[in-house]
Amino acid sequence: MVPVVTMEALDWFLFTLACLLFGVVFIFFLFFAGYVLGFVIEKLLSTFFLPKDTYFHIGSLNLSILGGRILFKDVVFATKNVCFRVVDGAITIRWWHSPVRESLDTNAHAPCRLSLQLEGVEFLVFNNSGKYDQIEQILAQRRKAKDNPKDEANESDEAAEEIVKQLAEDLLPTSKYKVPLMLRLMPVIDLLFKKGCVYIGNPYIQNMSVPTFKRASGVLATEPATLPLDYYKQVLILSMVNVKGKIVSNPDYNGEELLRKESPQQHDFVQFAYHNFKTLYKDIRLTFADADQNFPASSQLPRRRKMSSTWLGLSRFTSPDYRKEEPFFGCPGLTVKYSYDVPGPVPAGAEHATFNPSLAPTWAFHFTIDGAKLRYGPWINRQRSLLQSFFYPPTYENRAIVKPVAGTARTYGRVVVDVEFKNGFEFMLPFDESRTEFHHDEKDLSKDNALWFDIRADSATMKYVQPWVVTDRTGLEVAIDFNLNGCSATSSLSSSPMPFLSASTLQAKLTMRYPMIWNALNLWLIDVSLDQVKVLLLNDHITLMRHLINGWSGNPPDPIHFVPTRYDVRLNFTNYEAFLNVNEKNIVNKPCDP
Repeated sequence: MVPVVTMEALDWFLFTLACLLFGVVFIFFLFFAGYVLGFVIEKLLSTFFLPKDTYFHIGSLNLSILGGRILFKDVVFATKNVCFRVVDGAITIRWWHSPVRESLDTNAHAPCRLSLQLEGVEFLVFNNSGKYDQIEQILAQRRKAKDNPKDEANESDEAAEEIVKQLAEDLLPTSKYKVPLMLRLMPVIDLLFKKGCVYIGNPYIQNMSVPTFKRASGVLATEPATLPLDYYKQVLILSMVNVKGKIVSNPDYNGEELLRKESPQQHDFVQFAYHNFKTLYKDIRLTFADADQNFPASSQLPRRRKMSSTWLGLSRFTSPDYRKEEPFFGCPGLTVKYSYDVPGPVPAGAEHATFNPSLAPTWAFHFTIDGAKLRYGPWINRQRSLLQSFFYPPTYENRAIVKPVAGTARTYGRVVVDVEFKNGFEFMLPFDESRTEFHHDEKDLSKDNALWFDIRADSATMKYVQPWVVTDRTGLEVAIDFNLNGCSATSSLSSSPMPFLSASTLQAKLTMRYPMIWNALNLWLIDVSLDQVKVLLLNDHITLMRHLINGWSGNPPDPIHFVPTRYDVRLNFTNYEAFLNVNEKNIVNKPCDP
C-alpha cells in the first residue's frame, strides 16, 4: 500500500525546508559572508592586479552600500622591502554629502568625500632592494667596461647617471600621467589611525628601531604643483599623540651578525659592498607574514619557525623583556607635514639642458614637536649606524653631475627638513665611562652608573638641507642649522639643577662638503654662536668632555674605505661671563654655584 502524502504534511515539509535554508543563509551572512568576500577579493587582486613578488591578504570584508562604508579586518600587504598590516579598518565614501572639502584651503571645515580609519597599524621596513640593485648595475657596467677599455670613462659616467635616474624612480614618487581620476574626484582624504608602530629592522640585525604612536589624524590632499612643469603636489598632514621611539632587541634575530663579520679586504670597493649585502634582500623572510606563503625560502639560511597567523600587535615590542633602553625620543604631540611634487617630463630646449636646483620639483618635511625629549648616546648612535649601513650601503663610487634628458621625469634637487620644537626641548647625552678621576660624591653623578650632559631650551628650530643630485664640480654641500632660545646645560657632576652653562640664544651651523671623488678630503665647517653666555667651568667638566669624546669615538678606520675629513670649528661668544673656580678641592656639594 503506497502512503498518501497529504497537503498538510507537504506544507510542513516545505516550511521546515524553508526555515532551514533561511537559517543557513542567515548564519552565512551573519558569520561567514565577510570571510568569503574577503577571500574572493584577495584572490582577484592577487591574480590580476598585483605583481607576483607581493603578498596580499584580507581576513574579512563587509560592504554597506547605503552607508558608503567598506569594513575590513586583518589586512596584510607585503613586498620585498616593506610589510603593511592593519588589524581593523573602515573606508567611508560620503557619496550623499555636498559640499565637500576640495583642497586644504577650500571648504576647510567641510567633511571630506573619502575617509580612511585604521586601528592597529604596523609598518615594517626590512629591506632596500633598490639600493642593492643600483650596486648590481654598477658591477654590470664595470664588467662591460673591462670588455671595452676605450669606453671605460664614458661607461663610468653613464653608469653614474643611470644610478641617479634609477634612484629617483625607485625611491621617489614619480608619475607618467596627470592627476589620476580618483584624486580629481576625492582631492582631500580624511585619515585617522589608532595605535600604530613603525618597525625598522631585519633578522640579520640584533636590534631594531620601533617608533610608536597612540593616535594620528590628518589629511592627504592633492594640490597644484609648485611649478607648471610638474603634474601636481601631494601633501600629507598628520597630528600624532604620545609619540615614542625605542631601540629594542629584535625577537626575530637569527644569530648571524653578518654586518659585523670581517670580510676580506678588496681593492674593488663596489665589489666589496655588493658581496656583503647582496644576499640580504634575496633571502629575506617577513616577520609577520607566514614564511610559507608565496615566499621562496633560501636553503642556505637557517629556517625560522613558522609564525602564528594571529596578530601579535605591539606587545612584541612593549614587553618588559625588551625594555633594555629608555625611549630615545618621546613627545606628547607631533605634527608632520610631508609634501612633494609629482615631477613632469623634462622639456626640450637649451634652457633645460643643464640642471637648475631652483626649478626642480620640491620635496620637503616639516615637523612641529611639542615638549620633545631626546636621549641620544653612543650606544644608540652605533645602532643607528648599523641600520643605516644595512639600508643604505655605501657604493664607494665617484659622484657624477646630473644631466637632464628631454622626455624623462624631472629630478628632485634637494630634500628640506624643517623641525620646530615648542614648549620646551630636552636633549640628553648619556655615556658610560670610568669615574675614578672625579672627586665629587658618586651619588651625585647620575643614575644607573652613567655620565651625561643634559641640554634644555625653551624653544628650538632645526633646518636640514640635503642635495639629491650633484649639479657642479664642487660636489655636494649638506647644511644643518640649529637655533635654541633660552638654553642651559647641566651635567652628571652634581644633582643640583643649577646649569654650568646658560645662554639666551645658541645658533649652530654645520656645513658638510663632499667632493666628487668619494675618498677625497671632506670638509666640515662648524660655526657656533652664543649670546649672553654664563659659564661655570670646573676641571672635572673638561674631564667629563674628554670621556664624552672617548665614548663617541668609533673603531679604527678601515684603511681601504677610509675617508679623510677636516673639521673647522669656530666659536663666537657675545656678552659672556666665565667663572673659573680656583678652590675646587673645597667644593662640597654644589660645584656649579658661583
